[in-house]
Amino acid sequence: ILVRVVTDQVDSKGPIRIAIYDSKEAFGDPEQAILRDSLAPVEGFVIWEIKLAALPEEFSIAAYHDLDDNGELNRALFNAPVEPYGFSNNARSLVGPPTYEETIMQRPEVPTAIEVRVY
Repeated sequence: ILVRVVTDQVDSKGPIRIAIYDSKEAFGDPEQAILRDSLAPVEGFVIWEIKLAALPEEFSIAAYHDLDDNGELNRALFNAPVEPYGFSNNARSLVGPPTYEETIMQRPEVPTAIEVRVY
């Protein structure tokens, strides 16, 4: 598959960090991701190619634009993220991150493209 992550921060040279999770327990912890990468955006997006065989039946994608390239999603008051972030299914939540269930995708049977926007 091709995972395309799009950011509005086209002038930032910081990397877009992407992780794929296969369980609710691992979701949100990059150390427990089954796959992860860090890619430099070009003209506001990155493309990450992943072999279908590397994906489980169900999975979730999380990404953030590490504007200051410090290796972590910066947060402000009440733990709210201050760097652009997003999830598969473009899942959003008014309070905190979406649940793992809201972000789950099924492994496609044929190569396809998936887009994730980071806001």
